[in-house]
Amino acid sequence: MSDYVPSIDDLRVKLCYICRDEEVHTEPTGAVWIHPCRCALIAHEACQSAQTQTRSSSSAAKCNTPYEITSDNPLALRVMNWFCK
Repeated sequence: MSDYVPSIDDLRVKLCYICRDEEVHTEPTGAVWIHPCRCALIAHEACQSAQTQTRSSSSAAKCNTPYEITSDNPLALRVMNWFCK
């Protein structure tokens, strides 16, 4: 038995569960796709970021799997961004 685990790049049709936009493998848009939880849902990275910014830093996908968005930004920059909101 193979240990191969399919990735997002293996999908022939990608459907963002947030904006419902679709990408077919024969016409790539160049969008960054992510798989934020344990279920089969995938989303554009930009859609997920926008949705998370409107909620708290800890959120959940439609399957109610909790996840947390992390940032590589320095703490000072994150604090400044929080004050600008």
